[in-house]
Amino acid sequence: MTRRNMLAKIHIAKKDLGLSDDAYRAILAEVGGAESAGDLDSYGLTRVVAHMRKLGFEPRRSKQNGALPADKASQIKRIWAQCYSLGRPVPEYADGLARKMWGVDRVVWCSHDQLQSMTAALAYQQRREGAETR
Repeated sequence: MTRRNMLAKIHIAKKDLGLSDDAYRAILAEVGGAESAGDLDSYGLTRVVAHMRKLGFEPRRSKQNGALPADKASQIKRIWAQCYSLGRPVPEYADGLARKMWGVDRVVWCSHDQLQSMTAALAYQQRREGAETR
């Protein structure tokens, strides 16, 4: 786990446990050996998180499971297949195209309409370059 994630977990635990600022600072000083969470080393971060779990903190999982809707996933697969037929690197080329067309960094973040436009643009490029289409 990264340092940033550990710091976030500590701050979430403080909020979930309802710790006052004085109690929070006392835990940091006694368990981690620092007055601020930012001053903790990796060992101190691990110890503070473990201590907060002993106090009753239960980390929650994200509500998003990362899965794309089926229609969006099929559109992205089609885009990747089109990029592959053109001999372009997948998914880098699709991401670059999304960035150029709409200013969106990754193709998976595009809307349904944007994905349809991208599919049409790639189909046009396939016809122009004589790439195999399916």
